[in-house]
Amino acid sequence: MRFAILLLALVCACGGGGGDAPPAVVGDPQQVMVLLEEADDDEAEDIRKDFGGVTVEQIGSSAIYLLTLDASVRIEDVLDELDNDARVLVSEPDYSAESPEGDPADIPVLGGDVVASIPVQPELDALMLPAAHAISTGAGVVVAVVDTGIDPAHPAIVGHVMAGGYDFIGRDFDPRDQRNLRDDDGDGAIDEQYGHGTFVASLVLAVAPDAMILPVRVLDAEGFGTSSTVAAGIIWAADAGADVINLSADLPDAPEMVREAIRYARDRGALVVAAAGNAGGTDIAFPARFSDVLGVTSVDATGVRPAFASVGSAVSLVAPGVSILGAVPMDLSPSGTVRWSGTSFSTPLVAGAAALVRAANPGLSPEALRQRLRATATSVDPMNPALAGQLGSGLVQPLAALQ
Repeated sequence: MRFAILLLALVCACGGGGGDAPPAVVGDPQQVMVLLEEADDDEAEDIRKDFGGVTVEQIGSSAIYLLTLDASVRIEDVLDELDNDARVLVSEPDYSAESPEGDPADIPVLGGDVVASIPVQPELDALMLPAAHAISTGAGVVVAVVDTGIDPAHPAIVGHVMAGGYDFIGRDFDPRDQRNLRDDDGDGAIDEQYGHGTFVASLVLAVAPDAMILPVRVLDAEGFGTSSTVAAGIIWAADAGADVINLSADLPDAPEMVREAIRYARDRGALVVAAAGNAGGTDIAFPARFSDVLGVTSVDATGVRPAFASVGSAVSLVAPGVSILGAVPMDLSPSGTVRWSGTSFSTPLVAGAAALVRAANPGLSPEALRQRLRATATSVDPMNPALAGQLGSGLVQPLAALQ
């Protein structure tokens, strides 16, 4: 399996809430992504030579290539020329964004909750999981957690990690949640997203306890990555056989290459579930805004939307996302758990529900699976009268989707 060796810049993990959506910026100013009509290494190499590229790398087995330009080349000029090049379907910068969790006020809250409390926490009561588990536990389904990596030895996760993950940040086959003990973004907090992927994985397993987790690391401990790392992670997950891909991250623009990666995954049978974002307004993040993605936002335990949760017509479903209990590495919390809020953590609850339904109905296409989850949800408009039509089909209901 081929993979791209990608350079790190910025994409956004969507855990804690707060802040306006950041403007679209470019991660590495000398990187361009191009989509060809089909994967063709020779043609990609010709493009590299024609446009002053230093390297050109295929992303997975797709027709997307990452072109790194010489420092003397103006990226704006190259993009203009690529727009008129018959060999190239689409070209764009390698977009990036700043994580909304950069605010130190949005760090997870430590407590004394034990790991065994995660799947039985009252915040998940509305999902009626014990009854759903009498029908399906997600056995045989692979859920890719495309995030900051996971701690595979954590008691909430151990035994449920599938081999074959990859780290697009460290560029190796060790996709563990990792920290570097530096304040890389200069916001006064060190590694504030360390544990994010572990937390997400534990919530997938709270809903689908017999699913397998495929860890794909596309964000660092500060919650940063690029559209190229995200696209590469989605493609890697699809090639590795993921049935469901959880993406608790967002981008500030509509990167066509990430859209193409999602199409690639869909064509291989994977459903992508993505966080709507924590900007608090109606500007749903990408890729949750794409029509073939299940975009998820947050409600509290009573079904009321919290102020941080982005809403809008692109939302598909809601799930609990306020003060949720989940797992983090033991060096972050002595109990191995914290409470955290954000659309990042509503998303794996929906991904877990998708795993339950896929396990019970392995022949369902990604679109049929998406539609079943939406058709069986419970409206939360009565609890949010001012937001009617902006909270999708409502609260995900795994039991109803299985019946």
